[in-house]
Amino acid sequence: MLPELKPYLTALALPPLSPLLLIALGWWDLQRRRTWAHVAIALGVASLWLLSCSAVSVWLSRHLLPQHPMVQAQDFKTQQVQALVVLGGGVEVDLPDGVAPLSRHSLDRVRQGVQWARVTQLPLMFTGGVGWGGRKDGPTEGEVAQRVAQDAF
Repeated sequence: MLPELKPYLTALALPPLSPLLLIALGWWDLQRRRTWAHVAIALGVASLWLLSCSAVSVWLSRHLLPQHPMVQAQDFKTQQVQALVVLGGGVEVDLPDGVAPLSRHSLDRVRQGVQWARVTQLPLMFTGGVGWGGRKDGPTEGEVAQRVAQDAF
């Protein structure tokens, strides 16, 4: 039951909820402590507005997330790499035809991994399980990636 609830619980824990809770707490406490309540409401509204702006998200991602240069195929030989591991990025679920395709990010990763494996002659591995929205009886992300790599690439 918990895997099915995980996307909903995650959505509740992410940024929109905390500013809304701060606004609700300030509204609830408005009669007793007016100054604190006004500060809480103002802070909640300001943080909700800032977190909704794309400029703030771009600034946060540039300053908080590490930036890495793109790896080139020749770097694998110089660094004595033994295998290529492609990280999963999701599978589309509940499509009408019943065939689970890779998400756009996963497909790009598999394509690049297959290309590097051909150039470097290194073994290729793909990670990925059932995922948040997947069914227990459905294919894993690794199985879908193997099918796509064999059929398309």
